[in-house]
Order: sequence, then C-alpha cells, then structure tokens
Amino acid sequence: MALDGTLFNVADTAQNDAAFGRSSNQYGKGAYPQIRCVSLLECGSHATVAMSLSAYHRHETHGAHHLLRWVQAGMLVMHDAGLFGGGLWQGLRARGAQVLSAIAETVLLGTGEREALSDGSYLTWLQPSKGAVYPLEKPMQIRVIEYRVSDHRLGEPGKVYRLATTLLDEKAYPALELIVQYHQRWELELVYDEIKTHQRQQQKVLRSKTPQGVRQEVYATLLAHYAVRAVMMQAAAEAGIDPDRLSFTEAVFQISEAIDDAMVFAPEHRERIAQRVRRCPLPEAAAAAAPAHQSTGDQTSVPQVQT
Repeated sequence: MALDGTLFNVADTAQNDAAFGRSSNQYGKGAYPQIRCVSLLECGSHATVAMSLSAYHRHETHGAHHLLRWVQAGMLVMHDAGLFGGGLWQGLRARGAQVLSAIAETVLLGTGEREALSDGSYLTWLQPSKGAVYPLEKPMQIRVIEYRVSDHRLGEPGKVYRLATTLLDEKAYPALELIVQYHQRWELELVYDEIKTHQRQQQKVLRSKTPQGVRQEVYATLLAHYAVRAVMMQAAAEAGIDPDRLSFTEAVFQISEAIDDAMVFAPEHRERIAQRVRRCPLPEAAAAAAPAHQSTGDQTSVPQVQT
C-alpha cells in the first residue's frame, strides 16, 4: 500500500478561497485555491482504498492519520520522507500493519547505539519527540537501510539514500529486496498522473464553485478512476497477465466508446469492455520498467547496499 497526497486546483470563488485557501510566496498569492487530497491505495491495482480531503494549509500528516482507520493487519504501508514520524508509525503498527519509508538525511543521526545486521542494515531506536502533534508514546525499534545508486544516470553520485522499516528480520526481509520494493511506492504518483493527465484530460481546475461541490467532484473523480481500474483488473485476471501490462489511456478510451448515448453502463457491457481493454497490452519490457522508471529510470542497475 502507498500513502501520499496531492493538490487539486479549484475554481477561484470567494467560497472556495475561504474554505480551502491557496499557496503564496514573495510575489503574491497563487492563481487558484487548492484542496489537498491524501490517499491510501493498493500499488498493484492502483485502486484507491480511502482518501482524506482538507484545506491547502493543512499538512498531509493530518490526512495520513485520518486514514489509519482503513489500514488493515498484514498491509505493508509505504510513504515518502515527508510523512515520516513516530506517531504515524505507532498508529500503523497498532493496526497490525508494517511500514517502509524514506527518511531525510538528518533523521536518526546520533540517536544512540546501532545493531549491525548481516545484510548491511542496522537496528536503532526511534525516540519520542517533545512537542510532536502526533507523539510517539514510547521508543520504537526500527531498521535502517542505507544505500547508494551504482549508476550515475539513476541517482546522485555519492549520495546515501536511507529507508526505514518496521520489518526487523534481515533474513526474512533482505535489504536489497526492500530497496526494490520501495520503488513500488511510485505507483501512487502514476495514479495521480492517470487522473490529472489522462482521465481529466489535463483540465487544470475543477469546475465546482462551492466547497461542497468541490468535495463531491473530487470523490466522483476518484470513483471514476476506481471503476476504470476495476475493469482493468478483471480484464487482466481473465487474460492471466499483470495489470501493469494494460494501458490506462486505452482503457479510458474503450470504456468511453462502449457506453451508449444514454450514458448507461449496463451489466451486459462488462465482458465486451473487458475484451476491448485487454486486446492491446503494453510490451512486457515497457510495463516492467514503468514503476522503476519513476524512481530510478532503469531496472538494469541494482542499488548497492552499504554496510
């Protein structure tokens, strides 16, 4: 599972501005108010499980905590360094989930003894922090993986990348496998691209002029994406192929073509649409490289774990 947020531009009305707010810098205010959407989704299917909507100035961390109620035991939840925090991890572990995330260079430096593991990773302790909005109640043992990208085309030469996880057993969960696994988090970024670029056809601003309408429009947009992905999953399962082999753009086109003038999606259309969706799979090499391309640019070079 992946956890992250994005912003949608909303119509520039006084009501939307008051409800959601907008960005600003030394040159003035942003062109449009923005609504923040934090999503929990399944990487393999691109299906959004739940989302939290809030004003622009409300940090993604609040949305992430709001989504804890939808986290289930056995999930592996991945997120970027911006959401890293003991309170969130405490909440995820309380739900029976495991966590894997990136961490900033300054985090966990000088926090005490480290227990080196056989694969080059090490165990350390995440300590409670005073003044945290979502405080960690007691120290939590975590595992840290440090590595460099061996190919200069795929990363910054000499830079040490860090991952942290609650999966402490290096035998059951080798560091290199977790490094590769974390790249799947980028599937969430692909979902936002599918929605904003292809499903919404690069329309930059939501149409609704009231806060209630904006929220309804975002939910409708995500539900439509879920419906397309559900058809793609079923088509892939029936064809016995990976869902990544199917083109989202082609699926949107075929579903649009299959819906009649009355805009009714009848049950009897399902098999015909599924056949259309799976008739033009992406090349295996392209599909396999897609997630990694977002994070490393290539799958041929394997990141090297540092001891």
